[in-house]
Amino acid sequence: MKIIEADSAFKLFCSFTLSSTDQEVLGLLYLPIIKSDAFSLYQYFLSLKFLNYPYIYHHDALTNLGFDESRFLNARSALEGIGLLESYRKKEKKSDDKIVYFYKLLPPANPKKFFSDVLFSNLLSSNIGKKRFFEVFNHFKIKDDFDEKDFINYTSQFKDIYMHQIVPENLVSPEDTQNIVDKKYKKINSFSIDLLKEKLIASNLNLQLNDSVLNNIADICNLYGIENDKCFELLIKNTDSDGKFYLDKFIDDCRLINNYVNESTSSSKELSDDFKANKLIKVLSEITPQYFLQIKFNMEKLPSYIYEEIEKLKTDFLLSNPLINVILDYSIRKTNNRFNSLFIDKVALTIKSSKIVEPYEAMVFLNSADFSNAKRKRTTSKISKKKIDDVADDDVSEKDILAIKDMINL
Repeated sequence: MKIIEADSAFKLFCSFTLSSTDQEVLGLLYLPIIKSDAFSLYQYFLSLKFLNYPYIYHHDALTNLGFDESRFLNARSALEGIGLLESYRKKEKKSDDKIVYFYKLLPPANPKKFFSDVLFSNLLSSNIGKKRFFEVFNHFKIKDDFDEKDFINYTSQFKDIYMHQIVPENLVSPEDTQNIVDKKYKKINSFSIDLLKEKLIASNLNLQLNDSVLNNIADICNLYGIENDKCFELLIKNTDSDGKFYLDKFIDDCRLINNYVNESTSSSKELSDDFKANKLIKVLSEITPQYFLQIKFNMEKLPSYIYEEIEKLKTDFLLSNPLINVILDYSIRKTNNRFNSLFIDKVALTIKSSKIVEPYEAMVFLNSADFSNAKRKRTTSKISKKKIDDVADDDVSEKDILAIKDMINL
């Protein structure tokens, strides 16, 4: 958890000057995304650029901005996330372990780079709506009302005016310019199309992918947060033996992975959020258990014992596909990403004995204390009284399973 330590201070580094276009970009493109507190903090940092103070104390900044610590931290995180700020922290031992932050201010993207960045464009559109998005987009279009057809270009050329002053000597190598000030904005995506191309070349696979398709793939991966290795796996999966790539299926897989990862990682801690829980249920209700496990374990073909377990859940327990997916999702997470048939049976039997038929109800039950305590209420059974969440692989025996089956007359 991030905090602002008592008596902590910060230093500011800013190596650029904003143009009038930069200010327009900040106000029209970034402000709707980062909101007013982050925008104010950025402008405040800019105003400190020319001050030669060795330190600026956080409590002074909070007073000037009218922020409490929570507002400051949220605003700072918003700037960091969008690529306008980098924050560093250290203890200065010479100053009685004083906590000092180093804030590196970064410039915004120019309009062309902003609208070319699929993540920036989607963020802006989701915050201001498509109609307003295209109004702002048109605002930044080049406006050239000059009609050249009746004129002759009379502009002097560089070589005619300055070439006689040039001495053929290379004074600065490209390496020497690495530390020269350059106003480059920070990209917020992590996918690298160059790395993907290198991997495709190294694989010697005959994939028919031109630059247009590759750029499309890069945009999709950035949108859905797909890393390079996972992208390569999905490319192979969605390419047939003749080298034909199926973009629609690739997009479906990316969308499914994005939805599943985002929701399953938070579902156990944030089930009170109905929107997130319902979104995960929607994903698990639209796919078969086989496809869910193929995505989960990244397998094109599942082992036979997995098919047998799925068939058992369908025929012996009479469970629906959405309910099976909820049980599989929970069981795999609780057994450290392993497919433990005995544990899955135990969860399924508990759901069946509780007469739960709706996937949402099952998800809530599995992530509640009721599920952990469900076994304790079965006084007629010989099942161990450990919580199911703590059961290891070899703690669930066939005898336990048979005991529960007898109890619910299966």
